[in-house]
Amino acid sequence: EILERIRNNCLEYIRTVDSDAEVFLISGHLKYRVRFDFGKLNETLLRDYPSLKRESMILSMSVMCKEVLVSKVAALHRRIWFVAGASAAVAAIPVPFLSLGFDATLVMSEAEFYKKQLGLDQSNLQKLSNVYQIPMDKIEKELNEIFPLQHLNALRAFVLEFAKKQAVGTTTEEFARFVPYVGTAIASTLSFGVCYIVLYKILLRMERASLKIVDVVIHASNRMIQEEQQRQQLI
Repeated sequence: EILERIRNNCLEYIRTVDSDAEVFLISGHLKYRVRFDFGKLNETLLRDYPSLKRESMILSMSVMCKEVLVSKVAALHRRIWFVAGASAAVAAIPVPFLSLGFDATLVMSEAEFYKKQLGLDQSNLQKLSNVYQIPMDKIEKELNEIFPLQHLNALRAFVLEFAKKQAVGTTTEEFARFVPYVGTAIASTLSFGVCYIVLYKILLRMERASLKIVDVVIHASNRMIQEEQQRQQLI
């Protein structure tokens, strides 16, 4: 009720200047910022921001609500097409095992980028643990169901092993590139497909892991608010 009164009071004055204006109520405390209209504010910013700058803005935002997370995943998914395209272009070059080395480096670098963008790197998880008073073992337990923390911390090794399982056509690709005309097309197609599938599956798993962390943070934030309210009542 108090929040609605604040909102209506603000709108009463703001809409004398702009009839389409919106008001978003957010908390100034870091540990409470997932409350109120924080998600709606981010969603509106991302929707109304100029299209040419929107992707840069999305990738510069931290993952503190599901609205931002969904936008980030969509932006990262669009990147997969370009990365897989680069892999296909290199695969067309008739140099033995050039594509293998390029693909491995490309995929591992991209996966590291996803990890940081989705807030799954060690420094961000530790920060969340400190701010929201969430034990790291709880975060690790939640992640283990989707994307074990040891795999995230040793992501390059995990990606390489994961890619090996997906790359059934790697040997075919290496020999196919030397078949005149048709061979380069086959090699490019195989390289594109493997690169795309590996990155897509990794991104999906990271999205699920990040969503789980957001849920944990929201729960912890609500718990801290309840504890604060209980302390206030005792005063």
